[in-house]
Amino acid sequence: MFIEAKQQMNRRKIYQWTDTYPSLEILAKDIEKKELLVLKDENKNIVSAGVLSVYSLSNCSKEYHGIRTIQRLVARPSQAGQGFGRQWIRSCLEQQCDEGETLLSITNHTNLPMQRLFVKTGFLKVGETTIEGREAFGPFYIFKRNR
Repeated sequence: MFIEAKQQMNRRKIYQWTDTYPSLEILAKDIEKKELLVLKDENKNIVSAGVLSVYSLSNCSKEYHGIRTIQRLVARPSQAGQGFGRQWIRSCLEQQCDEGETLLSITNHTNLPMQRLFVKTGFLKVGETTIEGREAFGPFYIFKRNR
């Protein structure tokens, strides 16, 4: 699913991930740390996946350090537009987050579908940053919301 999502982003000229990111090693660590969360459809097929972890936004203000962050959120490209990304976020908020907890996510300025998803699910754009190794992709937007 991650490979399909990366290919679709490349076709749409969304500059979010590199050829080597996310790697199988990164995804394996996400699974090992139990931070990769999946959403399954009624047939028990995985339709969306993402990571919820404490990720230090090193290029950002210290106010964002130590806050849980949604990363690597994907929906199966063949089922795009069916609301699985939105369902993943809602499920994550309801099942994984405490009342009043702040969540962050970052997405590239070219990733308009993800920006729309964040706005639809109550996130606000609160800043911009760059990501080490992906500076050529331009600014990444920081989104924030409270449960």
